[in-house]
Parts: sequence; C-alpha cells; structure tokens
Amino acid sequence: MSDLPIGWAWVRLGDIIQISSGKALTKNQMKTSGKIPVYGGNGVTGYHNEALVHKKTIVIGRVGFYCGSVHLTEEKAWVTDNAFITKYSEEHIDRQFLFWLLKGTNLRENDSSTAQPVISGQKIYPIIVGIPPLSEQKRIAKKLDSLLTRVDSCESHLERVPQILKRFRQSVLGAVVTGRLSENNEKEDGQDLPKGWRWAKLTEITSQVKDADHKMPKPAISDIPYVSTKDFINHDDIDFENAKHISEEDFISLTKKIKPEYDDVLLSRYGTVGEVRKVKTNQRFQASYSIAIIKPIHDLVLTDFLVAVLRSDIGQEQMRQNIRASSQPDLGLENIRKFNIPLPPIEEQAEIVRRAEKLFAYAERLEARYLSASERVARLTPSLLAKGFRGEL
Repeated sequence: MSDLPIGWAWVRLGDIIQISSGKALTKNQMKTSGKIPVYGGNGVTGYHNEALVHKKTIVIGRVGFYCGSVHLTEEKAWVTDNAFITKYSEEHIDRQFLFWLLKGTNLRENDSSTAQPVISGQKIYPIIVGIPPLSEQKRIAKKLDSLLTRVDSCESHLERVPQILKRFRQSVLGAVVTGRLSENNEKEDGQDLPKGWRWAKLTEITSQVKDADHKMPKPAISDIPYVSTKDFINHDDIDFENAKHISEEDFISLTKKIKPEYDDVLLSRYGTVGEVRKVKTNQRFQASYSIAIIKPIHDLVLTDFLVAVLRSDIGQEQMRQNIRASSQPDLGLENIRKFNIPLPPIEEQAEIVRRAEKLFAYAERLEARYLSASERVARLTPSLLAKGFRGEL
C-alpha cells in the first residue's frame, strides 16, 4: 500500500458509507406521465410520480451487468431494488468527492461469483480507500468535475466521427455511380446517365450469380473456411481465421455448383441483406448459401466498380425493394440477376475506381486516428481518478 499525502488516512468503505437497497418498482408500476426519474443499476430506467429520495443521492448498481456502477440522482428520484442507496456523514465527506471516489474504485473486487454478478455491504465494506481532509476533498472534486467535463465533451465529439465517416463513404459511392468522380457530367439527351454510360442488367455483365448447395456441412478441423455473413468484418474484410471450417469432402461436394475465387463478389442475401465483399485471396474456401457468389465478366465490368455500385444507394435500394418478407429477410437470386447497373466504359471505370480508392484510403486513415484517439480518451477518466485519489491533482 503506497504512502498517502500528509493529512490523508486509509479507511475501509464500511467506515464512511452505509448502503441499503432501493424499493422494487416494475415497468408496469411506473407512471409514464410522471416527471421523477427512476434509477436502477444502469442509471435512469423510467419515470414515476413519487420519489423515494428527496436530495441528490449516490446509487450503486447491485446486481447483474451493471453491478458496481455508480450514479448520482436528481434532487427527487426513485431508486429500485436493483441499486443501493448510499448514506454517509455530510460533516466529514463531500458528496461529489465520494461520487468520484466510488466511480474510481473497483466495487466488484471481492465478488468471486461465477453466476450473476452481485455486490453487498459484506463485499464492499472491506475495500480500503484513501480519504483526505474535507477541504481537500472539495478541492479534488472540483478539479475532477472540471477535467472530466472536458473528457466527456471530447468523447461526445468523437462519438460523431463514425457517422461522419459513414456519410463520407456513402457520398463517395454516390459519386462513383453518377460520374462525378470521373468529372463526366455531360448527359445524353433524355438520359439520366452520363454520356457514354448505359444501364445493364447484372446478368449481362457476369458469368454466374449463384449460391452454394443448401446442405449445411459439419464443422471440421481443416484449412478450408466456410464463410457466412457473420464473418464479414470491418468495411471490406472477411474473417477466414474465425470462420467455421469444413472437411475436404464437403468442400468438393459444395463447390460442384459454384465456388468463390479471386476477384469474385460476395453479396449477403439472407438474414443480413446487402453486405458486399470482394474476394481478395486465392485461398480455398466456400461461402454459405446465405451469400450470393457473383462472377464479373472483367472485359465489361471491374470488380471494384461493381462492388461500389452494389454498396451505393442505387444498389442498396434495389435490394430493399426485392427482399421477400419472411421470418428472415431473403433476397432471391433471380432478383439479384435483374439488378440494374449504371455502366461506364471500362477505361472510365478504372479511373473512377482509382479516385475512389484514394478517397477511401483517406477515410481509413481518419478512422485509424479516430480509434487511436478514442482509446486514449477512454484511458483518461480512470487515469485522472487515480491521480485524484493519490493526491496528485
């Protein structure tokens, strides 16, 4: 146990707080017209017309996933029996300091249960923490309030980045299918496509659009992945390593009808509809029957261009319009073959793909910076809390 600053003292939580369970209140018992927030282990869970506590109160999640989470209620609130109400001496403990102290303490450190997590006074009272004099508590709490408000603001700004990147990528796809990326803005008379472009059915520019045999192979220890939509990861990747693997015998049987090869296109068509992947490997694998395997005729259409069209609003809207209603969304192969594809000359496709790849690479760099920044920001709160409770702020 490290040394504390002068005037601080080591204490057990049981020396400074007492906890008691809130009062049960089901969703049906809540009054939807009420304005008093109802707190459970995960914060506000609804509203009611009665209050159980009548001043700002620290509550601690008691059971389940949010066991040990800490929240500060409004002046008037109801606290359910999924959370503990915390009481303490206001003459000796600053409420905001205690809130941050409990936030920065692992309240589940004595929970050894393997079933549903649960905490109790017996488990948290023995936890040892450092407590400064009241005046120092107030100073630390004020400092933490200021710093962590800025952290929250930073997190809030970062949370908007994925949606911005998504819109950016979609705008690039829109530019791909309208000719804006090749700066071909001249339209043929009476046409909705740039000059030199034409509409083509998918079946006209592909040699095959099929799925694998609907037999479900058994898992096997092998080097042959059997890919389903759940193995589509990130924006353009396939997780072969964690995919189900199948036997050589099943692979041979399942590939008699069709098999995915380098530069093919995979389109999810059952369950999760509309995910598109380019096959970028010569590795042997088979795709589940929930995925359409599309083989472009490369003299007519570049794989990367076709992938962009299928991911664009033009492609996705055709998928939405042709999904068959059932317990699981289902996009029929015949409908996929009839998709209308805006098709420029092959040389223009190549230029469009080159420019699109440059923009997508820019988005990837921005996303990497966003992920790195998010990781750093996520470490700030525990780091600042730890510094505060070592007397280093």
